[in-house]
Amino acid sequence: RDEFLSRVRASGLTRDERVTYEQIRQVYVDHCTVRDRAASLETFLDTRGKHLDPFFCGMRAIEISQSGAIGQYIAHRKRGGGSNASINRELQILGQMFRLAADDEHRLIGRGPVPQIRKLEEPPPRQGVVTEKQFAEILSKLPAWAVAPIKAINITGWRVRAVLSRRKTDVDLERGFLILDRESSKNRTAYKWPLSGDLGDLVRVQVAQIALEERKLRRVIAWLFHRDGRPIPYGTLYD
Repeated sequence: RDEFLSRVRASGLTRDERVTYEQIRQVYVDHCTVRDRAASLETFLDTRGKHLDPFFCGMRAIEISQSGAIGQYIAHRKRGGGSNASINRELQILGQMFRLAADDEHRLIGRGPVPQIRKLEEPPPRQGVVTEKQFAEILSKLPAWAVAPIKAINITGWRVRAVLSRRKTDVDLERGFLILDRESSKNRTAYKWPLSGDLGDLVRVQVAQIALEERKLRRVIAWLFHRDGRPIPYGTLYD
């Protein structure tokens, strides 16, 4: 990579050679913001970007695509214990950064520097289900703050971030619904889950518990599922 940089600097920088990772990263962030893809942006900022940014920040886009930096990133992530699936998702976002930067709307770079990134082989999807007994055993080993959101995920089948991002204002006790707004939904469709059965019991207990904890903490708790009054990060629950 040092040899590549020396050659680029000695020859003078073209438009493509001036563009940095930070610039194509900003194009991706702006794209998510303009297109109302809050869930995608949250995923990037919470997880994917925490691996991509430290490695690629300070590099030029053309260096990333033409100096073997992507292969070095894969090796770096594998040494750090990253799974093929996680690395693929991260490189998918990196590739999207390049494609957006080169499209007709932005024209930040030409088509030439856009890398062709080959996916790593992933294991087949996991099969089988968790029995009620196994699920009860899992819940018994979780910290108290994690039990309610895990139960809600199990009942609704909603994505983890969709459940963690629910606020008290998403609970309609009068009409009897837990609301998932379209911005948090994977297919951009809003849903209303009836507050009946196990989910109804869970949400009503959660709302009552929040009221007690607000008095104890002497501040408003906005989140339906929280940890000491603060939102639960996806990575924290995942760990």
